[in-house]
Amino acid sequence: MPIEITTEKRRHYLLMKSVGDIQDLDEWKEVSMKYFEIIAAHNSQNTISDIRELTFPQGIFSIMELVDHISEEQPISARAWRVAVVMSPADQEIGKFWETASANRGFTNSKAFFNFDEAEAWLISKIPK
Repeated sequence: MPIEITTEKRRHYLLMKSVGDIQDLDEWKEVSMKYFEIIAAHNSQNTISDIRELTFPQGIFSIMELVDHISEEQPISARAWRVAVVMSPADQEIGKFWETASANRGFTNSKAFFNFDEAEAWLISKIPK
């Protein structure tokens, strides 16, 4: 199933929603780069990425390689973006590992959530008044 990414500009942030099945790490890297392209195209400093309906390769080695790839390919300025990733509750372990690995690579404003309302509340609380 091809990956479908939809966007909606909300009052305080960009909402991206992804649906589909990522088959392997290479495809996951491509999809991740597409996320960054979308965020940059919208000039969004604040984004919620809802991936609850997206399946992807599991495992810490896949996550590590993905985060390393993003760290190498994205400009330093992307590290300042605030990104709340909403994942399925079944992905909690991998989500928390992704959050830690991302923070260790300088993406300290990226956080994994397993509830949309909590992600939105966190993101809005981080927006300077």
